[in-house]
Amino acid sequence: MRYGFAHWLRTMVQRAGSEDAKSAEAGAEGGAHVEPKEAWTPVTAGEADRVVRALLAGDAAAGGDPNGASRASEAAGEAARMAMQRAAVRKSRARTVIGGVVAVAVTAGVTRWLLSHRNSAPSATSGASLRDSGTPGGASFAQASTALGHEQDSGMNRSTAAALVAGISGFAIAGGAGAQNAAVQWKVSDGGNGHWYEIVSLAGTGKVYWSTCRDSAMSVGGDLACFTSEAETSAFIELTAGQMRGDPWIGLFQDRSAPDFGEPRGGWRWCSGEPLAWMNWAPGEPNNAGNEDWVNMWISNGPPGTWNDYQPTNPQGPDGYVIEWSADCNGDGIVDYGQCHDGTLPDYNGNNIPDCCERGEACVVGSYPLQWRADQGGNGHWYLLKTQQTGIDWSDANSFAASKNGRLGQIESTTERQFLFDLSATSVAAWNRDAGGALGPWLGGWQQSGAPEPNGGWIWTDGSPVDFAICHLVNSDPSGCGTNENRMSFWCKDAAMLFPGSVGYETSDYPAAGICGSLGPIRAALIEWSADCNRDNIVDYGQILSGQLADANGNGIPDICEGPTCRDADLFRDGTVNGADLGILLAQWGVANANTVSDINHDGRVDGSDLGTLLAFWGPCPN
Repeated sequence: MRYGFAHWLRTMVQRAGSEDAKSAEAGAEGGAHVEPKEAWTPVTAGEADRVVRALLAGDAAAGGDPNGASRASEAAGEAARMAMQRAAVRKSRARTVIGGVVAVAVTAGVTRWLLSHRNSAPSATSGASLRDSGTPGGASFAQASTALGHEQDSGMNRSTAAALVAGISGFAIAGGAGAQNAAVQWKVSDGGNGHWYEIVSLAGTGKVYWSTCRDSAMSVGGDLACFTSEAETSAFIELTAGQMRGDPWIGLFQDRSAPDFGEPRGGWRWCSGEPLAWMNWAPGEPNNAGNEDWVNMWISNGPPGTWNDYQPTNPQGPDGYVIEWSADCNGDGIVDYGQCHDGTLPDYNGNNIPDCCERGEACVVGSYPLQWRADQGGNGHWYLLKTQQTGIDWSDANSFAASKNGRLGQIESTTERQFLFDLSATSVAAWNRDAGGALGPWLGGWQQSGAPEPNGGWIWTDGSPVDFAICHLVNSDPSGCGTNENRMSFWCKDAAMLFPGSVGYETSDYPAAGICGSLGPIRAALIEWSADCNRDNIVDYGQILSGQLADANGNGIPDICEGPTCRDADLFRDGTVNGADLGILLAQWGVANANTVSDINHDGRVDGSDLGTLLAFWGPCPN
């Protein structure tokens, strides 16, 4: 075999030039310096095919060489070392020779296997069929799914993933960011419509146009607010008392093409299409004092809740707008916005539209991971309220969290404590009511063995100390279990105080088994994800959920942060990394596409790095 290979190599080197011949010879001898990957590019599929063909022809011509096996083994070993240094093939044709040497030398060690199996060796087409059957690689990694209760397949469409990257939850208007207040709901139980409202203050940003504000409202799943009754207006004024309100734009505009158009009172329409059956103009309005075709609501500078027609070019114009969320895409009678924010419907891209509706799938109400968003004053972490009606002990809950690269909920501020309580309070199933009180989900606090009672030795699962004042830990011993109470959970002394926004709760110590006498079991745990392994300042788990980062094994760690395994290198899926896998890799050499299964390191191309990984796992894969 060495004779055919040597002839091919000499021919290629002569074409490349004397300087590159020296480099190629040094590479074949194992003494070549491998340049950084950034200076190299992969060979084409045609070039890779030419390498294999030349090798097979050389093997047939050699007729067997007693020293060929050892020489091939040595060459393959050196090629593996070079490949593990992430060497691919350089941009110039001369440098491409070195890459050909590497590929051929590697292939030499398994040539006889290839010759005996070449009639059945997989092609690039068969690689595509492997992908369809579930082979991890390329875009198939984006179809990651998890086993967290009701979590859904996280393979999102491209637009929703892009929305996550762009940070669609932020507002950029007239060159400045809007200051957002907390969204409020006019609850059905209070005689309301169940809609949600939020005032976005743009004070200090200069004039803002009605249409720009509407676009921004729609980009987060809402629209400019349409106040169709006195009751709705009064509720809104009451619910937003104390917020930065100004005199914001609302969803009323004048349609100059309407049949009833006429200044100043004709042609007014709600942007939602609702009929203008009730009007609340301020005294002397509308007055059309200069192309005033849009409406703001007086709150600070006029009778609260009344309307004023305005034109946006006035520098003294409205300094904000009101968003209203009313959509119910799954038809369950509950406005989607609230379900996106309490985790009962998934919204992994943060645009306030349930992901199931965006994908055209049936929505299943359940318990989904939820992000405490930065625009809510949050830390960007993700949380899941995991329930188990038969009860769950603290150790099992902690192990489950760790298996998904998370941890049990950790309270690091009073606002986080309230967020976690509010999240848990949305679920009746998460609480066990007894004797007038209510026992809530597990948190990550625990007391070290032998620590002085009652307050000594309390730490979080990451080893940091528990701050009693922040987490409001009260060793009130609600069940009389004494020293066995060394794990932390939420607790409400009065079940009537169990509702989001309540302050009538505390964290308390409780036995790790979740049961004490007649009280228990604990039926839920709060899981938290905060890891950012690729240091892009975005919590990894949200990127996995949105499909932005792949997590093929579902362990909550992005594949790019984990080293590849033997299974990743076993492209043919026969339990062994061998020539069949090498053949697939060589046939797919170059830029990866939707059918590529050989991009083992998921960097978008099949090159020397993938080749080195495959060689490192050569042989049977462990069970």
